[in-house]
Amino acid sequence: GSSLALRETKVVLEDITVGGKTIAEHLDVLRHRDAIHYVEQRVAQNQPVTAQAILDIHHILQNGHVPAQDNTTIFPVKEIADMLAPHSATSSAHPIIHAARRHACFIHQLPFDGNNTGRLARLLLNYDLALAGYSFPPAIIPVDDKQHYDAALTQAAPAQSGQSAKACDDLAALIAKATLQTLNVSQLA
Repeated sequence: GSSLALRETKVVLEDITVGGKTIAEHLDVLRHRDAIHYVEQRVAQNQPVTAQAILDIHHILQNGHVPAQDNTTIFPVKEIADMLAPHSATSSAHPIIHAARRHACFIHQLPFDGNNTGRLARLLLNYDLALAGYSFPPAIIPVDDKQHYDAALTQAAPAQSGQSAKACDDLAALIAKATLQTLNVSQLA
């Protein structure tokens, strides 16, 4: 949803402001970078996705820093833990299929207001993939695939309640394709 071009985003990441862009757009880039670093640190320590980690990532996206550990006023940790429970058990499904199921769950159930729900859900998708050994490259859904992605998420909605695992097949295929495309781009760079 950013209006910053890739080159402009790189400039912002170098702590240089881009003329004609809002402070909010600059802060979004920096906060997203900080959230990625937080996820990378947790993955490096092999720490699972927890309710508190979700709250921390959300808080970083909103405010740029991890809150004090006793800060649970954004949303009760127990409700997020309950949402995670069906997707936390060891799964016999391929890691990409498991990540797609959780991603659909996050998109359809995360209770946060604002435009960060999608960003948060995509960070959590990459968190799951990284824990499964897919840390590089992350799954980056190209803008050109947005309609396909939205349709796959809609199709996957029943799977988040356990109704149909096959409902996530299209989403899992899109995530696998995005991961391969990112890998191909990174090898060319």
